Amino acid sequence: MSPSPLTDLADRHGLPDVDHLLARRAELVKEAAPLRALYGPGGTFPHARKVELSKLAALLRAMGET
Repeated sequence: MSPSPLTDLADRHGLPDVDHLLARRAELVKEAAPLRALYGPGGTFPHARKVELSKLAALLRAMGET
């Protein structure tokens, strides 16, 4: 079986094959998953931020009462 014209073109120009690119993409998606869960759409960062701001506000109120 002869290589496809796209494979031949990729080989001549030194481009990585699609399987390699897809494997690398899978690695990057796996690495970025925790960041997307925290900061992406529907992520938990805004909620965690509100909790920390509430703690700070309580601390400042407590300091002001003494």
